[in-house]
Amino acid sequence: MGRDDWYRRTTWTSEDRESFHARLSRSRGSRNKAQYARIQAYCLAQTGNAELVRSAIELLDLILAEWPEPFELPSVHWQYAQCLERLGDTSGAVTEYRRSLEAEALPGSARTGAWKDFVWMVARAGLADLHEEALALAKARQSQAMFPLDRFRIHAARALIYGDTDQPELAAT
Repeated sequence: MGRDDWYRRTTWTSEDRESFHARLSRSRGSRNKAQYARIQAYCLAQTGNAELVRSAIELLDLILAEWPEPFELPSVHWQYAQCLERLGDTSGAVTEYRRSLEAEALPGSARTGAWKDFVWMVARAGLADLHEEALALAKARQSQAMFPLDRFRIHAARALIYGDTDQPELAAT
């Protein structure tokens, strides 16, 4: 096993879990523990396997309970939202996206792409009660969409939302 492989597993057998927690317990400081657990949760969630996504959520819950480091919180909540969205829990995902955005506003915290994913989810899922919130967020953060894919998704999200709200002229632009 490579030096960094212990916190980048894409399997989560009982042996994997025990080995990970044994190594994690030797890590120094809550910030390091939170970061290693978050990276491991990300690797598990990226498999797309529902059981592993639930295991990722367990790790994220552990971070929130044991090592709620301000720098990590925006990313933890963002990942949590993505996991819930993968499992079909749109309501829970909305809550976690909002928590991520709130945590980003705290001093010393990281910035994430949670705002883009939130806007995209609202548009794709047709969450009419969140259209105004998503449009306001897209407008406020538009300058943060640095990559062509990000800009495309924000414009596509706006078009979908405007299409849902019977504003075809705005959707077309």
